[in-house]
Amino acid sequence: MKSEINKTMTVCTDSATLAVFDLECLKHRLNADCDWWCRPFAEIEEVAEGKLTFISTAADGVFKVRITTGDLTLYERDYAEERLGPLGLEVESGAVFVGKGERITGGGFAPNAGLCDGEGTFVDISPGKYDLIAYSIKWFDSPLWWNSDRNRPEDAPPDFVFVLMPRTSDFKRLTKEPRFTEVGDSFLFE
Repeated sequence: MKSEINKTMTVCTDSATLAVFDLECLKHRLNADCDWWCRPFAEIEEVAEGKLTFISTAADGVFKVRITTGDLTLYERDYAEERLGPLGLEVESGAVFVGKGERITGGGFAPNAGLCDGEGTFVDISPGKYDLIAYSIKWFDSPLWWNSDRNRPEDAPPDFVFVLMPRTSDFKRLTKEPRFTEVGDSFLFE
């Protein structure tokens, strides 16, 4: 791995979907219909085989997302509500798009460096195969960050954290939809 990855971004999705993929691994989809990915994610070959990650956020919206090769921070761990994975990611080019699902390669388009704020960003990641564990962080109700006008304080944790680790065994084909439910009533960790 090039170095430790720790990048946070804001993503606005109208499809309740976050995506993590290497453009090089999807170049065969460039001229596919723009909605080729609009079906259950576990049925999409690239997702089921661990080449890219699509995650349903359970709702449209603006989300703060962090991708890391490290661990959850103390507050992320305290407020982690749901966990998905291991999901997969294959990196060939050394750059991975992390952002809204609507920016997936297809219909003659692919994300590029000129992305608008809220669409996503590119993260440098060494070529290889990775497992990705996704966490939803339910921080809003905490007295540390709650406020009546529902504005996100600058120091609030992200809504989602993606933890990457090199894949050490064969990827277990996905059969279950990678979907956060937002119906949890407890936290993952003590």
